[in-house]
Amino acid sequence: MPFENLSIHLAEPISLDERDLIDKIVRRRRGGFCYELNGAFALLLEALGAQVSLVAARVYGEAGLGPPFDHLALIVRAADGSGPWLADVGFGSHSDYPLRLDARGDQDDPAGRFQLADTEAGDIDVLKDGKPQYRLETRERSLADCTPTRSAPGTRPAASISCWPTASRPSGRCPGRRGC
Repeated sequence: MPFENLSIHLAEPISLDERDLIDKIVRRRRGGFCYELNGAFALLLEALGAQVSLVAARVYGEAGLGPPFDHLALIVRAADGSGPWLADVGFGSHSDYPLRLDARGDQDDPAGRFQLADTEAGDIDVLKDGKPQYRLETRERSLADCTPTRSAPGTRPAASISCWPTASRPSGRCPGRRGC
């Protein structure tokens, strides 16, 4: 699933309705940004019998942490009972495979070395190659919770998601996986 922000630049309405997510990403073969991609991925995982919690995150930038709901990720318990896992298909440069949410040591992945670190407030910092990527809340959310902020990336001039039209997909680092 490609990460893209083209709807923002084309002034297309952005809907987090389940039918609209499936239509855009599956039927029209488009990508989206984190709310759309992780929202659609959650629907797929739930259809496969997984228990999925949507969780908000704040992205680290040059000036520190971004605003609440700057990002959306998934906490997953697979149908076989394994987990919990941090799954995130909507964060540009993230792990290729789910990260073990309850592990605090290094987690090696083809995309880099990841660590999860507890914060004093009970959140979890996600680091890639030692650099903080985002701070994950552990409180479950819904896509409806994202509605007031989903347009924020397109309305904040300094937001990297809205500065330039972007469309990307994984390539060159996922041997043995189709479509890369």
